[in-house]
Amino acid sequence: MQITIVVEDKTVICDGVAVPLPDVDWSVFDGDPSTKWDDVAAVQYNTDSKQGHVEYRTIVTSNAMRPNIRPGDMPIDEAHFNAAFGWILEPYTQARDEQVRREREAAEAAKRASVKAEADRRAAIEKASLPRDESEGPLEPVASKAELEDLQKQLAALSASNALLSQRIAANEEAAIKTLGGGS
Repeated sequence: MQITIVVEDKTVICDGVAVPLPDVDWSVFDGDPSTKWDDVAAVQYNTDSKQGHVEYRTIVTSNAMRPNIRPGDMPIDEAHFNAAFGWILEPYTQARDEQVRREREAAEAAKRASVKAEADRRAAIEKASLPRDESEGPLEPVASKAELEDLQKQLAALSASNALLSQRIAANEEAAIKTLGGGS
């Protein structure tokens, strides 16, 4: 298993699954508060190879002529990881279990909502396909009278255009038959 501890993000990543741990005491990653030289930025550890390293934060220098300093990575083995950083796996496991539980509950809630929406949709279709009970009163208008009149005008114009196109098609067919020698 590949374990990555990212101190700045307060996150632990195990085999690609990141879990933020904001409630963990991250000050323990500052070995000596009086010096900047041992502020841990991240820890990388592989449980299969039992090897890893500690990455330290870059030390910002106040002198513009001197570049910032980043201490080299410190190699660690299983004993050092377990002694210094292994404690973080328990809060990670608890938080991961809680995260999985929340994700499962969210998925179940989404599934229930989907099933309810489908049931509501089917009920609406069923209700719409049933004969209407006249005792419910008159239907609400879907469009205003002006909108209906506009639609009727458009329909009349389309009908006239359709009739004209039909006449032209018939005339073209008749001309084609005569041209091909099939007509009188």
